[in-house]
Amino acid sequence: MQRDIEDVIRELESINEEEIYIVDDDFLADRKYIENFLSLLDERNIKKKYLLYGRADFIAKNPELIARFRDNGLKTVIVGFESFFEEELESFDKNIDVETNYKAIEILNELEVDCYATIILSPDWDREQFRRLEIILKELKIHYVNLQPLTPLPGTDFVVSKDKLLIEPDDYAKWDLAHISIVPSKLSVAEYYKELLRLYGKVLFQSWVLKKYLLDIPLKMLLKTIVGSWRVRRQYQMKMKEASRYHPDLQKEELICQR
Repeated sequence: MQRDIEDVIRELESINEEEIYIVDDDFLADRKYIENFLSLLDERNIKKKYLLYGRADFIAKNPELIARFRDNGLKTVIVGFESFFEEELESFDKNIDVETNYKAIEILNELEVDCYATIILSPDWDREQFRRLEIILKELKIHYVNLQPLTPLPGTDFVVSKDKLLIEPDDYAKWDLAHISIVPSKLSVAEYYKELLRLYGKVLFQSWVLKKYLLDIPLKMLLKTIVGSWRVRRQYQMKMKEASRYHPDLQKEELICQR
């Protein structure tokens, strides 16, 4: 059920901060709702900068609406692309194809709206798959990315035999979409973490991206970003040590995953 648009606008008017994070992951879903929202922003002269979630198919089908939203302060869209490989997208039942993902990125790039791409990494990947994704992300000019190892969360369609799980069901802190939860079939756990961390580095620290950060991000925020990147790297290094300590006997095994 959508929140009443007038209620949303009243809350926006009550917020002094300029930067607004809209956490509704279905906000970019109803074209009429967004049109009304933007009309009220104009009518009430509300000037904010927005970070929000959006589906690739909505962006691909509504470029002029995204452009209008950009003119009303849209800065960044978090998009769950999930995959840029057709066979994987089909397995996720998202009813979206790779062409739609590419079209959405093209629109956001043309409008100079930053895209924060979330991507699911299969436990069946080898090094070549990581390299292929690196090439795709660079070609698409994606520089904000969240790489999530496939995680069989309760309530989803993915069921994995217990002997293939790396995390105990009640170890809730590790079910965070960052830990590897399924035994990789072609790499060791440590190797998989290394490939994941390597891919982050290859995407986030391209020369043009670093230049963009230097030009666009205030020094204080840039320092916070650098510290944050260092902490994330340390977290993944700890995950690798943790995996080696608790699963020293895990080698390359065949994944059994049922839909």
